[in-house]
Amino acid sequence: PITSLSSRKAIALLIYLAYTGKEYPRMVLAEMFCPDCSEDVTRATLRRLIYYLNRVVGEYLIVTNETLAIDPTAKIWLDVREVERTLRDCTANCVITDFSAQRIAQLEKSLALYHGNFLDGFYVNSADFETWVLLQREQLRFLVTYALDQLVDYYILQNDYPLAMRHATHLMAIDEMREETYQQLMTLSALSGQRVTALKYYRRFCRLLRSEFPDAEPSPDTVSLVKGIQNGTFPSSTNYH
Repeated sequence: PITSLSSRKAIALLIYLAYTGKEYPRMVLAEMFCPDCSEDVTRATLRRLIYYLNRVVGEYLIVTNETLAIDPTAKIWLDVREVERTLRDCTANCVITDFSAQRIAQLEKSLALYHGNFLDGFYVNSADFETWVLLQREQLRFLVTYALDQLVDYYILQNDYPLAMRHATHLMAIDEMREETYQQLMTLSALSGQRVTALKYYRRFCRLLRSEFPDAEPSPDTVSLVKGIQNGTFPSSTNYH
């Protein structure tokens, strides 16, 4: 990890270059990290940022008079890229029943690297950079959510409710308002013989939903599920889907 850079904009520039792996015209980067300034100021700002980077990671940079890039031959490992690559590879064109033990292990290992939103709490005064961060954040969250959904369904089919519950709880931590997650938690609790806990999840979701949208109601699927739990006809692992 890089810990000796004190300039947030230099850190942001390094993240952008390393994550995208592309070569950029210096003026494009200058305008990104010094918006609404004159050309002379933006160029001077970029020269200063490159100076900071050269002092710390100069051996990984390719700097010319016109462009800036990370050396594509440099051995750089980014946890976020590893998460993205593994999740895409492991979930592409594969149904749950075809998941191998190796695939499950890869998913579990990759998801363990995800500790929350991409660059959560990191901010620089650059609208273009912040827009890019938000896009990457949403794309990564989508991949993680999809992979966790796959694991929940897989473990339900394996009748391993504790592991399925662990991943469903992770989903709730990512998005507390996601209704499908509460359906999973309610189903898993009911399948584990914890009907009271299942109904608590339902009431919790209803409170959250109405705190955000006072006139909203749970979906018909959720209502049908809670009625099944209340009367003891909740789904088994074989007819969950």
